[in-house]
Amino acid sequence: MEEAKQKPVIASGGIGNGVAIRKALLAGASAAMLGTSFVATLESNGHPADKHAILAAHVEDTALTVCFQDGWPATHRALRNRTFVLWDAAGCPPPGKRPGEGETVATTPDGTKVLRYDYRSPYRGMEGAVTQCALYAGRSVDFIKDIPAAGELVERLWQECKAAHDTTGGTVLRSRNRSKDGRVQR
Repeated sequence: MEEAKQKPVIASGGIGNGVAIRKALLAGASAAMLGTSFVATLESNGHPADKHAILAAHVEDTALTVCFQDGWPATHRALRNRTFVLWDAAGCPPPGKRPGEGETVATTPDGTKVLRYDYRSPYRGMEGAVTQCALYAGRSVDFIKDIPAAGELVERLWQECKAAHDTTGGTVLRSRNRSKDGRVQR
């Protein structure tokens, strides 16, 4: 946070409940971003099988990896699914040497083939072995206990954040961009 100086910071990574949001705000963040939690909502375009895999997962089921790099050559966190297990068991080989490379694992609604190791996560309407696609999930999977409506999730997070405020003795949330009365300084 110190490096950001006066620039707004959005905390991200492992944030899955109101307590974590509160901690991020107390640390000086201007906001918190929750990815995995919102993939597992009714309104998300994620495939139902992806949502249920997230719901069943624990943090130990995720891996920081480059396994699903076809189209996105960057480190990412995903669930340890069949594609990951095959790749990991083979010693994490580079493209061109990966087991099952070139196999179609799913198809999109328009019939486009989704190959093993493709970066795309499964979405509504995809068919096939969609749980072998990239199932992106962060360390916050342990906080996901249901698949609520997004508005319900926001309300729950807000209530948890307020409850955390009550248990911390009402510590005032302030960032370098806010005055003591909470207004944003410009």
